[in-house]
Amino acid sequence: MDTTMAEAISDDDGIDRINQLPNSLLHHILSFLPTKTCIQTTPLVSRKWRNLWKNLESLDFCDKSSHHIQLNDNEEQFMIFSVFVNTVLALRRSRVVRKFRLLCYHDQLDPFSNHSLHTWISAAIGPNLEEFHLTLLTAGFSNIPLSLFSCPNLVSLRQQFLSSFLFIVKFSNNMSFLMS
Repeated sequence: MDTTMAEAISDDDGIDRINQLPNSLLHHILSFLPTKTCIQTTPLVSRKWRNLWKNLESLDFCDKSSHHIQLNDNEEQFMIFSVFVNTVLALRRSRVVRKFRLLCYHDQLDPFSNHSLHTWISAAIGPNLEEFHLTLLTAGFSNIPLSLFSCPNLVSLRQQFLSSFLFIVKFSNNMSFLMS
């Protein structure tokens, strides 16, 4: 017998239990998802979830798409990614950031991308920051604010600068190796 999603979520008594969870628990659940996924899916779950992402303390921005496109489209792709990140940071209600992950494969270091990266990193820095992970394809970026290293609660700091000649070798058995 086929069951719908609503029937699967609700109990036999018809009570919607997921929407009765406290917001703090919902935020914790959403903290395991990339920020883009949270923003895209939370309005679909229920009205209560529509703006939950605005209070997330875990931000995970990933721009892998520009690594897989033509070189001349890289700037346009970075602009789209920049608009997304800037919009998320501007619309957030909470300024508290506990986890910040930025993965950006934009390979050209120009004044706009340099300023954008610096702005995003600065937005994450604060007394509540516990985890900071930065992966950039741009090896020339050296504009990391020194205040990052004095965050009192920082327990995990990972910075990775990859070569612009990075490529992935895929084999027929679904194994892949990172080559540079």
